[in-house]
Amino acid sequence: MRPALSLLFLAPLLLATAADAAKITVRSDADATVNCSVTPTACTLRGALSAATSGDTIVFDFIGLDQPRTITITSELPAVAAGVIVDGLDCTNCGGVSASTTTATDGLDTALGVTITAAFTFPNSKPLLTASGAGATVRGLVLVGGPDVGLELDADNLTVEHCFVGIEADGVTANGNAAGGILVLDSAFATIGPGVVVSGNGGHGIELDDDGADDFTIIGSIVGADASATLDRGNQFDGLSMDATGRQFARAVIGGADVGNVFAGNGGNGVTWVGHIHEPSFLENHVGVGAGLVPLGNDGHGLSSNQDSNEDAHEGPIEDNVFGDNGGAGAHLIRPEGFSFYGNGFGTDLAGTLDLGNDEE
Repeated sequence: MRPALSLLFLAPLLLATAADAAKITVRSDADATVNCSVTPTACTLRGALSAATSGDTIVFDFIGLDQPRTITITSELPAVAAGVIVDGLDCTNCGGVSASTTTATDGLDTALGVTITAAFTFPNSKPLLTASGAGATVRGLVLVGGPDVGLELDADNLTVEHCFVGIEADGVTANGNAAGGILVLDSAFATIGPGVVVSGNGGHGIELDDDGADDFTIIGSIVGADASATLDRGNQFDGLSMDATGRQFARAVIGGADVGNVFAGNGGNGVTWVGHIHEPSFLENHVGVGAGLVPLGNDGHGLSSNQDSNEDAHEGPIEDNVFGDNGGAGAHLIRPEGFSFYGNGFGTDLAGTLDLGNDEE
């Protein structure tokens, strides 16, 4: 009898926990602080972010409003709180939104309908959106035209998926954020992807720049090209910059089986890692080439790794990647002895049949 009594005792607690989680529906594209529980028909994104607590999901319902769905913000939004999901893929009357059914290296067919951009009065030093609560998810948003970075990650276990950062909802038109696409600060176990496009931005596409940015993952994403991965929409500097100078990042997963990324068209290197990044893996990425291996070279090296001593040497696999059409080397590695290389195409496809030469080999 004791187990049955325990279950009966726990049942109300479980029901209460489920009831505490709620959907908060954004119904207005205005930028005002609205009490969404008092006037739900006028709920704004600002009001929803202010109200959301752990377990809540923010969704969108724009019935009666004209397309496209652009929210122009005049000041910094409340940060995405711990355990909150902002889900732009749950959007009524947004013209048909969907996550991509294809991979990044084949080009994405994502359809998005909620855009966040900045008014002229928006502060120059603030990101369009910040996720600062552990376990939060940002999904299905377009973040463009900001005077700083598009998205800042500053908590553990954050997820960004099916978003465009610096590219309009059409997946083609660049409208970059001035200081960069995504900035990863004190954020361990952050995951970017699948289905993320970070292109057309000033600064780096994605930048890791804090001691706490351990166990970073980027999969199934495009950095420096349009959503189809056939047009150059490069970020101003590196596609992905990981600077561990004077510190150490533990593990970085860049691509993987059937979830490789595209790093192409960027004004610097496709990917840069500096200092000690322990056990990185770099798998099945297109670096300097897009979908169909169309040449979209980065102006610098495809992959640049710079560590000056054995203490800083990396250990990890670099496998099944295509490095082509880059302005420097496909992979420029100082002290490469810790890496394992297998099945890569340097200046050619994986079969070794195409000429995709980098300027340096």
